[in-house]
Amino acid sequence: MMKTASMRWRVFALTAFLSILILPLSLSLGQTAQRPPVQPVRAGTPFPSMTDLKAINATPAAGESHLSPFNLDDAMAGKVVVLFYWMVGDSNSEEILQDVAAWAAGQDGLALIGVVPPRGKTASEVADRLQAMSLDIPCIWDVNYRVQQTVRAASVPHSTIVDSGRIVRMLGAYNLQHKVMGDITLKKYLATALAGGGAPTITPLPRHHPVTEMIDTPFIDFNLSKVPEGESLRFSDHVKDGQYTLLVFWSPDCSHCKVELPVLNNYYKKHRDSLDIIGIVKVRDDGIRQRTAAFIKANGIDWPTVDDTGFRIFKGYKVRTTPTTIVVNPAGIVEAVLLGSNVNLDQELGPLLGKLEHTEVAAR
Repeated sequence: MMKTASMRWRVFALTAFLSILILPLSLSLGQTAQRPPVQPVRAGTPFPSMTDLKAINATPAAGESHLSPFNLDDAMAGKVVVLFYWMVGDSNSEEILQDVAAWAAGQDGLALIGVVPPRGKTASEVADRLQAMSLDIPCIWDVNYRVQQTVRAASVPHSTIVDSGRIVRMLGAYNLQHKVMGDITLKKYLATALAGGGAPTITPLPRHHPVTEMIDTPFIDFNLSKVPEGESLRFSDHVKDGQYTLLVFWSPDCSHCKVELPVLNNYYKKHRDSLDIIGIVKVRDDGIRQRTAAFIKANGIDWPTVDDTGFRIFKGYKVRTTPTTIVVNPAGIVEAVLLGSNVNLDQELGPLLGKLEHTEVAAR
């Protein structure tokens, strides 16, 4: 077994204008004709005055409305603000909102303000959801999408950070683990600002890949059916001493996957003794299953691919894009994440496999 403390964590992120498949775990907010044009705010500039908004009243008295007037200027006054855009029914943004709310509850000088669009939900339904999540925070009912356009929230979750002087410091933070500046997470950034350490403007904000949060954590086991055979495969049976195991999340409709998988397959053929690979595909219908099987056959893919019909494994590993490769070491710990295509496999995997050879020699 290898000690995780001695490992060199590496993440290869192809972030330059990715045209990869974006999975529907972050909902696009889109545009509609009902939205009057609003001037977007920029990081480093004052947040505009908004005194005439509506907020969700989660516990109205008998006969009262679920909506009440809300003065955002007053709510922001003298505080560091997290303006959190989310959507009812989007489990990802709901879970992250709960996480942020739990942390924010113990932070003096911090105002967490939710913002929700009236997309397919009524104010009373939003109020019910807030109660169900045990959230006691102000939540703006963004009926004209005024806030959404101001902060340019194209997907959820989306957090805008405003300092105590009403200056916008960043737009589009994902969660508290988002590394907003080097290794500084959003949580650390906010804690420093609250302690009087200042809140620098960050633009553009580095893109956050939730799957990288899996690094240095134990693998998530699963038992799924192989495509096209239908036979059961348990992942833990493939995590063994003397080898690395790759989880490759892909789609037969992903152009970058069609480039990356044959390259990875050739690499695998050269390193079978120290490398195992399991592919994972989100099979929504028979068409995807058939295209998956056809791609495997046409390209001679030598390693098995399993059917994640319920999307449990994609969600469990926080995978949002394809192709994504998770590298699990012999001890069962996620050691690296490779994102996108054009990955230099010799550069990224070579040193890891080389460590196995040195370990084997030392053990003799």
